[in-house]
Amino acid sequence: MSLGTRVRSIPDQHLRDRRLELGRDALSRWRIYLDTWVWIRMRDHSLARHPSRDAADLLALLEEAVTAGQAICPLEANTVRELLGQLDQETRRATARLMDSLSRGLCLASPEERRRAEFLYFLRKHWKGDATLHEPRELVWTTVGSAFGEVTPENEGWRDEERTAIQVGFRKHLETLRMTDILSYLDVGPPAPVFDSEGMARKLNEEKFRHAHEARTFIEMRDAELRGALDVNTEEVQSAIEYFYETTVGLRMTEKDRSDLSGALHINRLILAGFKSKRMGTDLPSVWIPAVLHAAIRWDRGRKYRSTDWRDIEHATAALPYCDVFITDGAMASSITARHVGLDALYGARVNGNLADAFQGVRSLLAGPGKGGRH
Repeated sequence: MSLGTRVRSIPDQHLRDRRLELGRDALSRWRIYLDTWVWIRMRDHSLARHPSRDAADLLALLEEAVTAGQAICPLEANTVRELLGQLDQETRRATARLMDSLSRGLCLASPEERRRAEFLYFLRKHWKGDATLHEPRELVWTTVGSAFGEVTPENEGWRDEERTAIQVGFRKHLETLRMTDILSYLDVGPPAPVFDSEGMARKLNEEKFRHAHEARTFIEMRDAELRGALDVNTEEVQSAIEYFYETTVGLRMTEKDRSDLSGALHINRLILAGFKSKRMGTDLPSVWIPAVLHAAIRWDRGRKYRSTDWRDIEHATAALPYCDVFITDGAMASSITARHVGLDALYGARVNGNLADAFQGVRSLLAGPGKGGRH
């Protein structure tokens, strides 16, 4: 038996139905995304290590709203990864318990799966014109056991009905897992490897200052970042084209067709033109958001990349299109809400850069008319 990230080896209908079920539940609540430092501040207060009135107020408000079914604080792969990188087992377990309490196990799909869902939706909407499509925001929800992708057992000797039963059963087991369960498995082994965030920041700053002269305006810098982001994602565009072709035409692409990237490169050019002409709207946020935020940091001559920026951009890419509130640090909040960036306005998400403002904003949101997130 082997383990692999074969999403399509689980029966498509089962996986799609479960994702839609989770999506309906998520979209019925206010979705409040917490950057990792927010989790840590609330955890430290709960352990009486660094008591904080702002952290206490926000934590109490969120606990009450989650218990009432009014809000949820979903996790994401980078949140999970940062938790696993914490070396102190006591504080790591305390953070995990807090995450379980406020997320109830709900998690955004992995970055790769979100990009794939966005590209597929884009292709179907613009080429097939199918008005009955489910939007990505309905399909990008999973549970923390699948934060890094749909991992399934596989054995070529299994019969079809046996394979289906085992894979569906395994997925149902993953759905029961919470962060504390995952840590109970990991705590008996070596700690997870720590990402070299300082090294990443140094590399990004070197690139920033080396190429600073290449853009005369913020728009030019943003477009350069967009081209780079699309180039990096060419293979994912090709994968979406393959899936789109097979599910629409009913035939499998040949190996020659799969290796020919000309179609994907053509679509990349169309996407870039669409972004530049402002016709894309909120399509493909996993391409647009990181490109714009990297451009914003590069354009600010006095701003260096910090060790946390790379992860914060990943958090923003998950939070802004799929959640109602994003609580991050002051520097990232300023970048997101700057007039020439305007990602908060584009996606209709509230962005707060400190706990006191976050508390007031969330309290106002919860006290407003209706119950549940934007639809």
